[in-house]
Amino acid sequence: VSRDRGEALSLALEIEDTTPWEPKAAETPAFERRRQIVVVDQAPQVDGAPLVLAFPSPFGEGSGRGFVATLSVQRQKSRPSEADLARCRAEITGTAAAAKRGAAPVDGVAAAALTLRTTLANLDLAHHHRASLVFLAGTVEAPLALDLSLIADDPTLAAWIATTGAAGTKDAGQAELGWKLEKSAFAILAKGLDGDGLPPQLMALMAHHAGEAGLLPGAMSTLLPRCNDRAALQRAIVQENLDALDSTDPSSRVRAFDWLKLRGQAPKGYDPLAPKADRRKALAPREEVQGR
Repeated sequence: VSRDRGEALSLALEIEDTTPWEPKAAETPAFERRRQIVVVDQAPQVDGAPLVLAFPSPFGEGSGRGFVATLSVQRQKSRPSEADLARCRAEITGTAAAAKRGAAPVDGVAAAALTLRTTLANLDLAHHHRASLVFLAGTVEAPLALDLSLIADDPTLAAWIATTGAAGTKDAGQAELGWKLEKSAFAILAKGLDGDGLPPQLMALMAHHAGEAGLLPGAMSTLLPRCNDRAALQRAIVQENLDALDSTDPSSRVRAFDWLKLRGQAPKGYDPLAPKADRRKALAPREEVQGR
């Protein structure tokens, strides 16, 4: 089927078949390939009634046999494609209207807000999950969310996005959006930890961002509902690690101490592997300040 620009639709049928013939000195029949090309003078209309064609067969000479063919041409109908086309037309119309009103200079704050809204609009699209999350988490300074968006598998990303509620907060500020992303990242990891467990790479992620609090089942699930912002959550995580310094498990004390020391929060003179009396002595000043 072909159609030059401005010309009517042209249609040709190419039919191949084989005709038996018996060469001399041959024990089995051989076959001769024949080809017939039929050029249709009257082409079918797109989305119109079909054409019914009948023409003799060249493969059975004198047999009276022939071919009957029904030809129709229809546009391919795809609802998603039509919806995408309608959306593109609406965007083009909106862009043209904005251009007519004139383009005013956009300051950095407005440009950043526009970028966030555009990214949030794409957040629910499966093929944009990772890219959108990486950009958002980096922009709003959500460190756990950023790392999770880089290393989590696709099912985890999809489950995470379903719980963030971020896509519905297109007018939220960076601080609010950052808290939503960070809290939901901790929540999805805590849910896995409290359930069937997390794979090693996600356990390492929790250990890096929350220390011993990120490895204890039930700890983060208990802390998250009590916190209203990232600062409150960070204070709660620090306190959970400080409490772990008094644990009877040496490995738990070591992990908590290393995490606190890296952040300048470890009690002075504390050794996680020292005798209990020495550990208690090092913890005493902080406990007095806290009124224990």
